[in-house]
Amino acid sequence: MLDGDKTKADYYKVEKIPATIVEGEVDYGLRFYGIPGGYEFASLIHALKIVSSESSALSTETNFESS
Repeated sequence: MLDGDKTKADYYKVEKIPATIVEGEVDYGLRFYGIPGGYEFASLIHALKIVSSESSALSTETNFESS
């Protein structure tokens, strides 16, 4: 939680609040600003699934980790 912690906000490059940071072993830069509702909530759940499984199911041509 970043409540008033400027150092953590700078580290995670968060400029607005509220913000949800989705990271696993690696920080992929996934940030959700505001309260995720509607379609954003589905995107948040999808992001959590991808980060937790460490597999995006992208082909090797489109996966940034393979380059």
